[in-house]
Amino acid sequence: MDTKKLLVISDSHEHIDKLKFAFQHGKDHNIEDAVFLGDGVEDLDSACKEFNYFPKWKIVRGNHDISETVLTVPKEEILEFGGHRFFLCHGKEYDLYKGNFELYKAAKNMGADVALYGHYHDCKKEKIGDIWIIRPGSIGGAQPSYGIRSFIVIECPPEKDIVVNLYEIRNGKIEHSIL
Repeated sequence: MDTKKLLVISDSHEHIDKLKFAFQHGKDHNIEDAVFLGDGVEDLDSACKEFNYFPKWKIVRGNHDISETVLTVPKEEILEFGGHRFFLCHGKEYDLYKGNFELYKAAKNMGADVALYGHYHDCKKEKIGDIWIIRPGSIGGAQPSYGIRSFIVIECPPEKDIVVNLYEIRNGKIEHSIL
């Protein structure tokens, strides 16, 4: 069994042009599965067409996804992928300013071993108990106080722990590091 890869994007905030970096990376590396963690759900359809990238999406909506067209998109999802169970949410509803404990409890209740969330525009990876809590940062809504635009690719090698690859967009180029 090969290592499975999952493209994880969040918070495009109508910056469709910034999605091209993540989409091109996905195309170049044959990544067929992707997650979007909210705040820009309406950006995806036109961006996929524009950049000719059509992965299998798992999408949750964020606190800025309020138009009538996206209200049917769930706020939370479970994704079984690469031998792991991922809990997906935007995150705002979990009182994250006080830490990740509420998010941890929600993921634990869903039987997940990885929780992915957006909302904050910086990247973070931490382990609480037996659950990885990960946010990819923002692909489009970078602000000086939040850092730079980014996305992640999670590798799920068979019988091993996940590897989180961080891709930051700096000066029109992608820089890679392990998160």
